[in-house]
Amino acid sequence: MLSLAHLALTRLPGALLLAAALLLGGACTQVKSNEKRALDLPSVSVTQPSLREVSDSFSVLGSIQAASEVTVLSESSGRIIEMPAKTGVTVTAGSPLLRLDKDLREAAFIAAEAVYTKAAKDAERVAALHAERLVSDADIEAARLGEASARAQYLVAKKELENTTICSTIGGTIADTYVSLGEQVGVGSRIALIVDTSRLKVRVLMPERSAVRHRAGDRVVVSSDLFPGRSFTGRIDWVSVRGDDTHSFLTEVTLLGDAASALRAGMSARLLFNGHTGRKVILIPRAAIVGSIRAPEVFVAVDGLAVRRKIVAGEEYGTDIEVLSGLAETDKLVTGGQTLLSDQQAVRIVEAGGGA
Repeated sequence: MLSLAHLALTRLPGALLLAAALLLGGACTQVKSNEKRALDLPSVSVTQPSLREVSDSFSVLGSIQAASEVTVLSESSGRIIEMPAKTGVTVTAGSPLLRLDKDLREAAFIAAEAVYTKAAKDAERVAALHAERLVSDADIEAARLGEASARAQYLVAKKELENTTICSTIGGTIADTYVSLGEQVGVGSRIALIVDTSRLKVRVLMPERSAVRHRAGDRVVVSSDLFPGRSFTGRIDWVSVRGDDTHSFLTEVTLLGDAASALRAGMSARLLFNGHTGRKVILIPRAAIVGSIRAPEVFVAVDGLAVRRKIVAGEEYGTDIEVLSGLAETDKLVTGGQTLLSDQQAVRIVEAGGGA
């Protein structure tokens, strides 16, 4: 009969095997649990900010405008009896656009002129009598006031008569007319749109970094998709002294040379503002920024956590944006999956070295 000690010795290896199996099974369960928790974490893709050489030149698309554009309004009322103005016709300042029925105003002018002429002669006779002390000071004063009143009425009647002929206030081309022959118009009615195309301009918004480098008189390269391979010259007329909410400054550029004959108001044009080259900057994808460009923030991956970080943004270069401070080249910038992240949130990196 076997002893208890012998039985224990014979059963020991089986017990060890069972314990080892239990430990291994527990370890596998723990690994699977850790893998499951890792898969449950939000997935993000990361990349490193790039240090690249850029040019401070920048281009912007704008709409060409006429140097001057005026809507002529009627200063009188009446029926249109003559209308020499036609769309597309070139006019000079003072050229008649239309004439209104003037019979009543002409009659009022003739009457006012007659009253004024009589008052002037009366004042002259009273002045001669006053010089001989034959009339009082009150008489000469009344005569002079009468003449002044008559003259005022004469000038009003003359102006009202002149206003029956509506003229262009600038030189240019009639781009549109708003009335027709025989139509009744009133004071303030729109008559025609006059566009001065002898000088063309483009207004664009210039970033603040470029606004401090460019001044009135600087030359600008102008191009249009309608004229591939051809460029024109522009000149900066002014840069606004005050920026808008996006820190951009309104800038007006006048087109020079043959641009006015080749291009037309209403067309689009691309302006190239030349700047310095060879400047090295840190660039990140514009899509990596969360929040507004005025208060930009990004997420960086640090030890498995998404850390929210404020940055100072500079100029945009295509789809990239310059980072003035807040990031280093070695940071792991989150470029995909960052829109739903919160600060210090655990994440799982699924892609590195490229943008989202």
